[in-house]
Amino acid sequence: MTLEQQLEYFWERQVYSVLKDSNGKYCIVSTRNHDLGFRFSGFFPTIDIAKDYIGAFGRWENMVSDCILELCTIVDTIHPSELMGKGFRVGDKVKFKDMLGTDCEGTVTSVDEHGIHIGNSYFGCPADNLKPVLPVEEREVCMKCGVTINPNDIGVLRTGTDYLCCYDCDKEVIKVIDLLKKTKVIKNGHIVNL
Repeated sequence: MTLEQQLEYFWERQVYSVLKDSNGKYCIVSTRNHDLGFRFSGFFPTIDIAKDYIGAFGRWENMVSDCILELCTIVDTIHPSELMGKGFRVGDKVKFKDMLGTDCEGTVTSVDEHGIHIGNSYFGCPADNLKPVLPVEEREVCMKCGVTINPNDIGVLRTGTDYLCCYDCDKEVIKVIDLLKKTKVIKNGHIVNL
């Protein structure tokens, strides 16, 4: 097999090829351009440095001459997932298509050797069939001034089940509640004595 055929073989199997030239420098051949030319990292003293430049250079065929290719051998492969984070975790919201091709959303309930389980699913789903859904930060609106606030922030006061105010907006309410706590009208967040 020629080097080009080897690169093609590994690309079809969704892995990057690590090349080493006669000078001991490394290059990583990764994805393809729109015109189907390979993208590559350039040649560097270590594989770790080459990883920093994956895909930095355009069309392989235009940048590297045949004589350089003759001096290169594939010494390793890298799966793109090795360069990524840990993947989906329990509690992550995900989008996927069910067996009928319908768009669905669910929550990851477990991750094991069979794949990623969504909801009560017995069968694991491969990660490449899932898309992450960004978590939505809980926000509420101050009932007095209308400013959007995060109820978990310091300085947010919950004065009942239906009234939320920001600290800056309602310092007077805090003074009143502190006074009611001192006079034991409010205990553990509930009115106990009027």
